[in-house]
Amino acid sequence: MATSKTDSKPMKKQTLYIIYALIGFISGFIIGRQTSQSEESIKYIKGETIEKLVEIPIPYEIEIPSKPIYLYKQSDTVFNTITTEVDTNAILNDWIIKRSYKKNLFDNQHGTLAIDASIQYNQLQSLKYEFTPIQKEISIRKEQVWMPYTSISYSTLNYIGMGGGIFYHNLGLGAKYVTDFKQKGVEFELKYKF
Repeated sequence: MATSKTDSKPMKKQTLYIIYALIGFISGFIIGRQTSQSEESIKYIKGETIEKLVEIPIPYEIEIPSKPIYLYKQSDTVFNTITTEVDTNAILNDWIIKRSYKKNLFDNQHGTLAIDASIQYNQLQSLKYEFTPIQKEISIRKEQVWMPYTSISYSTLNYIGMGGGIFYHNLGLGAKYVTDFKQKGVEFELKYKF
């Protein structure tokens, strides 16, 4: 039995539709994988406060002057130095006074650091610090601008379809090859994602 030229034309047309659909799907897949949009957000997260009493360090150098020196200010630019008799009572009173110092050393994008120290008997008696770290968190959310899709369908009118397309943000364009095994055709689609 010989086939006529008219029988081969629908077969060539059907093959051409399938090739177009495959080319469209592969192109959409490649484009969709390579193009994405990113959105960056920065948050500063306050960490847990660390409070610690520091062990008192031992002085690494002690220097005793041979003669006590006192400075007094004569004017804004001139300082005079004199030596005088030692007032033992004043030294003892100054020696037993306890001085406490509290200072916020920094409060910035890295956190806060405060110290609390006390000095008595010419020595550091206690040293405590409070540190609250702040961590910078950068989040990058990537969203595909081009997103390919593929579909297979069946209709109660005994049609089956196979196709694909591409979404650009929320709007999609596609094509589907449909057949009931007697008639064949192409269905074009416009889709919108909510």
